[in-house]
Amino acid sequence: MTKLYQPNQDWPACTLSYRHFHLLWTLPLCAVLFLIARPFLTKLDRAKLILLPIIAFVWTTPWDNLIVMNRAWFYHRHCIWFTIGYVPIEEYFFFIIQSLISTLWCTLLTRWTLPSLYIAPTSSSRQKLATPALVACLLCFVLGLKVAVPETHSYYFGMISWWASLPLALLLWGSVDFVRNMGIRAGLLPFAFSVLVPTVYLWASDVYALRRGTWHINEATSLNIFPIPDLPLEEMLFFLVTNLILVSACFTFDRCVAICRQSAPIDAPPLSPSYLPLGSLATYSKLWSAFVSSDHQAAQTAVTSASVAPHDLSASLKVLRAASKSFNAASLLLPWDLRTDLGCLYAFCRVADDLVDDEAEGLDAKTRNLHIIRSIVDSIYTDSKLGRKQAEDAPVSERISLMLASAALSDKIKQDICAAAASIAPLARYIPKRLWYEMLDGYGTDLRFEHPDADKRTRLRSMDDLVEYSQCVAGVVGEMCTRVILGRCGLLVPLDLQVDRRIALQTTKATEQESRPLDLTQPADLHTLLYEARRMGVSLQLVNIARDIVPDSVELRRCYLPSDMFDKDDADMHEALLNGDLNTSKTQSKGLVQPAEVRKYALRLLQISRRLYDQSYPALGQIPNRPARAGLKAACSVYAAIGTKIEAQSEAEIALGTRARMSNTDRILRAISAVYFGV
Repeated sequence: MTKLYQPNQDWPACTLSYRHFHLLWTLPLCAVLFLIARPFLTKLDRAKLILLPIIAFVWTTPWDNLIVMNRAWFYHRHCIWFTIGYVPIEEYFFFIIQSLISTLWCTLLTRWTLPSLYIAPTSSSRQKLATPALVACLLCFVLGLKVAVPETHSYYFGMISWWASLPLALLLWGSVDFVRNMGIRAGLLPFAFSVLVPTVYLWASDVYALRRGTWHINEATSLNIFPIPDLPLEEMLFFLVTNLILVSACFTFDRCVAICRQSAPIDAPPLSPSYLPLGSLATYSKLWSAFVSSDHQAAQTAVTSASVAPHDLSASLKVLRAASKSFNAASLLLPWDLRTDLGCLYAFCRVADDLVDDEAEGLDAKTRNLHIIRSIVDSIYTDSKLGRKQAEDAPVSERISLMLASAALSDKIKQDICAAAASIAPLARYIPKRLWYEMLDGYGTDLRFEHPDADKRTRLRSMDDLVEYSQCVAGVVGEMCTRVILGRCGLLVPLDLQVDRRIALQTTKATEQESRPLDLTQPADLHTLLYEARRMGVSLQLVNIARDIVPDSVELRRCYLPSDMFDKDDADMHEALLNGDLNTSKTQSKGLVQPAEVRKYALRLLQISRRLYDQSYPALGQIPNRPARAGLKAACSVYAAIGTKIEAQSEAEIALGTRARMSNTDRILRAISAVYFGV
């Protein structure tokens, strides 16, 4: 007598081996996704790519052996290589390859969001969605056990139901409210596309294999419902729930690391995408503690100098988006932890610059605002009149609010300043206060262009003067960013390590020290890396100056070109630029300098900038964080490419003093070239 689970003898002959199926459908896609994602893979992403396939393999292996033993699906012997237990070796590879495909795809879709922004819950109860999800999964578990009876048509469906319900119950409990907090654009849509796209792809590959006899679903243990021709309902459900498990795990990882980063003590580097030591048991303990914590508890964690409140972070990044679309776009290529830190750092620089330069009229008012920024820096470093103990107990935003209470500033500006200052407070352990003072010295140089006393007015007379100014407003930012990146990677740069601010502009090739690999545990090599970061900042600042010679003169009455750069025949041009005596109209005006006449000096400045850029760009490859390297290379390359746009301007654009700009397409192509080809 034939048993119910005996295979149907009419199933197709095998015309596609399981090995060839992988070569055709799974391995190429996995390789393409890995090559695309490789420059951006953080330590957190690599942890997912290691742990999730291992967990999937361990959880699925006994279950799959059981259903093959009970003939829920089967295969032709000549279509496989060999079996381990009841399952073909190619099937074990499938567990791993599918996990890699889904995790890589999810990583590419979700890397643009900042999990730290979504820890704060929309309600005080974490159980709003987590509990119903948990109950639904447990009901599916019970139902699956009940109907998973061998030799029945519900067997395969029941086996999938109980097998998937347990991990889904745990993972949805840990991530569903987090996804809800992220909203539709940042959470629900990426979550849905992360699940559905690989699911549909695997459905198509399954149909292709079933029609060619690579494997076969037993009609005797199947519901025999085919929503898609030749694709049983159980197969559709299997790929859907497996991808749902993998994507939920990815979001759960992100949530746990975001909580760990927010609640880290001041004396230890926080777990983050850039710092995740998987060899330490303490890492897993912290991740588990974060997993069982509610979002409400995490959001109420006291804000220390190692973390920042989500509302301050959100306000600070909003300032960045409004102030610098270029930097905001370039920062998207950074890991989300470094994007947060460097975005907040840049936002504070923009707030400070606007407060000194744009939010006040008259030199006296701007000077007072400069003193306000200096006091804010003092407060961040707990060096304020409140006293050290009280300053450490009071949140930075509260201290600064008290400080700004009597300032003649709008409420919005005060709120932006407080948020930006609170957001950079966690970076005080990486950035020495003197670097902020150096930046403020650069702002002071800008203000002195307006000084009524000619003897005290800013006059850049030599290239050394220009380099010194560029060091203050850009080189220092390069050093700050490098210090933060190294610190977040677990390599704390000593605060007392000072970098030589003198730059050899005429050097034509890298020295032996610059070209060799750096050992960043050695102070001398750390100094080299920070020095190159400063040179890169100076290089990009020279591009900025070359682009804005005309607008700086006409709108701000400033000339950053040093007087000794001008030829003897153009000796009066420096003073004319300081006075804004340029002709930017189509009509000829006697006595005014034509923008075309200053172009040769812009090109000379670009030559110096390009020389510095070529010397310092290789140092970006020494940063011990691949995705940080990719993001920085893209950002620097895109900004440096403005010089190419300046050189390519038409005669009409030059005559009108038009500011060179890059299109979004040019930025994207330049970033791709830098990230994937290193140029």
